[in-house]
Amino acid sequence: MAKPRDRTLRDRIQAVLDAHDDPLDALQILELVNADGGREVKLGSVRNTLTAIRN
Repeated sequence: MAKPRDRTLRDRIQAVLDAHDDPLDALQILELVNADGGREVKLGSVRNTLTAIRN
């Protein structure tokens, strides 16, 4: 498995989404992504990535 720093933000967000069955809002995803040991990200980055994933 890739080290946390080797994964893109999209990979990190997808891992969070895959691990949760319940809907998560952007703030919850931000907290979970920042808790994964990778580089800290900001809410705007999470929102932009979620938009790209959805499209």
